[in-house]
Amino acid sequence: MTSAHNLRIRNNIDWKRLCFGAPLPRSAKKEVVNREILDGSFQIERLIAKKQTPQKDELFLVKWCGYPDTETTWEPTCHIDQRSLSEYIPSNINPHRLSSAAKTFEDIIQNRLKPGNRCHSVSSRFDLDIYRYCFQTDETVLLNLADDFSRLPLTESWNYRINSNGQGLTIDFPIRLSPRLHFRKIFVRTEDGSVLQKMLTIETVKIIIPTRVC
Repeated sequence: MTSAHNLRIRNNIDWKRLCFGAPLPRSAKKEVVNREILDGSFQIERLIAKKQTPQKDELFLVKWCGYPDTETTWEPTCHIDQRSLSEYIPSNINPHRLSSAAKTFEDIIQNRLKPGNRCHSVSSRFDLDIYRYCFQTDETVLLNLADDFSRLPLTESWNYRINSNGQGLTIDFPIRLSPRLHFRKIFVRTEDGSVLQKMLTIETVKIIIPTRVC
């Protein structure tokens, strides 16, 4: 008896006809979906992430100026200007965005240091170009010193939480950070009342934060 787990769909082939010279049945051809190319030029706000295709070509996820996070697109290198490509790991970041990211990051750390919080791993929104600026890579990093966070404008007490007696918790190095890219399916209503499906780009960082008594 054949196990049900081993069953697979079989082509309905007339083997008797094949023995007498009938041609093999042809598989149905898959329709190739071509990418839509829009007329005109669009200004790049920032490059969010990059990936490789099976053919080893690079694609960049682009956030376009004046367009929301539901309108990001994967683009080949030939669609991106040289300056944007050279700034994939940015040399600078808008100070307002950097301060906002630092506040978000510090809030994550301080929440982790609350008494009774046993969650060693947390995730939070964090723009991936800011991650690349701060840590000079788009890969997971293992950080061993407070100085490794020097590109984030954090407060002096960002890495510990104490009470009026000077007792509390501090983060214990090393800390592991992993950049993550997600897409969430959402539905929006258009002007004519119809419902349209879109994909929302979500950039996060996952942080594994050990702690110790200080």
